[in-house]
Amino acid sequence: MSKTDEFGNLLLIPLNAQITSDTDWQEVEEPPWMPRPEELGPCVAVDYETYYSDRYSLARMSPWEYVNHQAFDAYLVALVRWDGYRWSQWVGRPKDAPFADCLQFTWLSHNASFDQLVHTRCQQLGEVPQHKMPQEWHCTADLSIWLQAGRSLKQASLNLLGVEVDKSVRDQMKTGSASNEEMRSYAAGDSWYCAGIWAGYGHKWPGRERVMSRTQRESNWRGVHVDFEGVQHGISHLEAKKHEIRMALPWGNRGAVASLPNFASECARNGIEAPLSLDADSASCRAWSAKHEDKLGWLSLVKRFTRANQMQGSLQLLVNRKREDDTVPFELVYCKATHTKRWQHAGGLRIQNLDKFPCEGIHLRHMFTPRPGHVFVIADLSQIEPRVLAWLAGDTKFLQYCAAGQSPYEAHARATMGYTDPAPLKQHDASLYALAKARLLALGYGAGPPKFMEMAWAMCRLRLSEEDQTIITPDGKTMAGKELNSTILSGSDEGRKLLTLKNENKLVVLPSAKAAVYDFRRSSPLVAGRNSGLWSKMEQMVRSHVGGHCKIDLKSGSHLRYFDVEATEHEIRATVVKGSRNPIDRKKLYGGKIVENLVQATAREVFCDCLYRTTQIPDVKLVFSVHDEGVWEVPELVALQRLDEIMAEMNTAPEWALGLPVAAEGEISEHYKK
Repeated sequence: MSKTDEFGNLLLIPLNAQITSDTDWQEVEEPPWMPRPEELGPCVAVDYETYYSDRYSLARMSPWEYVNHQAFDAYLVALVRWDGYRWSQWVGRPKDAPFADCLQFTWLSHNASFDQLVHTRCQQLGEVPQHKMPQEWHCTADLSIWLQAGRSLKQASLNLLGVEVDKSVRDQMKTGSASNEEMRSYAAGDSWYCAGIWAGYGHKWPGRERVMSRTQRESNWRGVHVDFEGVQHGISHLEAKKHEIRMALPWGNRGAVASLPNFASECARNGIEAPLSLDADSASCRAWSAKHEDKLGWLSLVKRFTRANQMQGSLQLLVNRKREDDTVPFELVYCKATHTKRWQHAGGLRIQNLDKFPCEGIHLRHMFTPRPGHVFVIADLSQIEPRVLAWLAGDTKFLQYCAAGQSPYEAHARATMGYTDPAPLKQHDASLYALAKARLLALGYGAGPPKFMEMAWAMCRLRLSEEDQTIITPDGKTMAGKELNSTILSGSDEGRKLLTLKNENKLVVLPSAKAAVYDFRRSSPLVAGRNSGLWSKMEQMVRSHVGGHCKIDLKSGSHLRYFDVEATEHEIRATVVKGSRNPIDRKKLYGGKIVENLVQATAREVFCDCLYRTTQIPDVKLVFSVHDEGVWEVPELVALQRLDEIMAEMNTAPEWALGLPVAAEGEISEHYKK
């Protein structure tokens, strides 16, 4: 029976009837490129082929939406099996597949996040017998990207097996023009490549990483529970707010709110110059704002409208992906950040880096709630990157302060900024604490004064002056630090007045970014030393591999790889995915950037180890993670006990990280927050 998709214009002809099935396993001689399976246990590579079109595809849908769509048709499956002695294959319709022969084997797929979901859906539809799932189903795409060899089967096969994969038959399969034998041969080939990647490299993938790959896959399918009553209220509330904001603008009824031509036209009506851009970070927009925003308020209204519109779109996406149990599936991709191997979101639903602050009174994070009878445990590693940086550099003085329970920011002030008072820095001198925090977060990777100014404001809301220290008096007068001191020392009336203001802490002091950068590099030789610091050592290591590949060993046993290294006197360039020609994978490097990659990759390994250990705790389900933060769902009745158990793991450094003072903060919550 033919079907039409939700667009009403696509005739779907089930392809199952076109496929012939093998009657039994076919013993096959291994391909010449197949690695020798010396450490390979019994396994079977599984590759499903499913119908897709330009409109009905994973490019437009999440995997869960795709397999649950009425157009779903898994018409072919190919199995390649290693039984411990010989290779064999089976190709045909899923309903005929000898899955029962392989239940005790390790199952493999290249993109198991898709194939395992397809298999489960076929079971639900009765197209595949309801056998129990195998104990282990591994993803060779995750293995490949962990090796920085690319995620696609085509790229991974070339980099790891030296095989060029022809994907032209795939396009013919979409239209139904491929023959039965072409489809069978194509599917079998993909399973063979998957099996080959596992045979050659599976033993190099640590067990911890395999578990986290599977855990993340299952978390994506399981999804996150959503307060849809709150979502619907938010959508209506934001619609009303958008109308209110629109009506407050002079051009509110004339086209788009965030239109630069509309903005410029209204400026012309008022006889004032218009900015060249409405980007709040652009120089022209900042200049316009400084001159006119207090009186007119247009930019803040445009910004409010834009943010409300974006928030409303995020809420509507949750509604569009709502399942019967009020959960929403998502995609958090293992090792998507290729060289640091951090998880990153994909598939449209931005589960990471959700808006931290409310928009027009609507808090997006609060829409994510535990399932009934459960609560969230939310925990994150405290300032893990500065701790890792000091640990890698061998800064024992800083590490000792941290191990004694002091925050890394205070440890930095005591170790490098001359702070010696026994009182906690944050209470004793809030401004010095803010500067220490900004220095530690922003300067460890080589930022210069202009960049430091941006980062200090973005991370700590700390205003800096680029060159000399700057003083702002209560009446708004700006003075350089030297000018202030000279005026005070003059003994004049103005000098005595300024001295009084200074003693009463009524002057706003903007520290010098240039001086802070210089002092950080001078006082942190283990990191920034010209010849022996970590920046210099890492740059020298990568430069020593010009014309080839550089592998930096991590303490965990993992590696940070740079491929096809090129260098000039002032610049290094390398690719982070082997053989990639994608410009996004070609990175500009220098000592500080290499150290940043090294620190982030190591911090990720620490966090991954903590996450792995929490998977062993009963009744605990990982919902998602955001860089160094985990969100778990636990039964409400045992929440306090599970919180203690999770925090015990999060506060414990991995065995390979001896001397790293790990610390974590955590809490129980009725919704997601930070």
